[in-house]
Amino acid sequence: MHYLLPEALPEDKPVRATIRAFEQFPKGVRLTLQLEVQNLQTDVEVAVRLNDQPMAGWQRDGNSRLTAPVTPEMLRQGSNPVDTQLVKGSAKSADPRTVVALELHAVRE
Repeated sequence: MHYLLPEALPEDKPVRATIRAFEQFPKGVRLTLQLEVQNLQTDVEVAVRLNDQPMAGWQRDGNSRLTAPVTPEMLRQGSNPVDTQLVKGSAKSADPRTVVALELHAVRE
């Protein structure tokens, strides 16, 4: 499931996108939420909420991608709102951060 944006990431309010999930994920499926942000500097902090619950465990995957684990219990059948907000901008670059992709990945193990 893939939601294309792009959308500038402001500090004062979250950007909302919706991921639609119509599958029930069985045991043995590893789920991750991946966020691609242009101009993602190493000192930038981003907060993400899935279905109004804060997400933790974010790790960088390359220069512009963040990845966090998702459990099947965190997802609803149908629409799943995802709010993304810039918590801390970069001292290295005044250029805006832009969310260009939000993806839910499911990998059978």
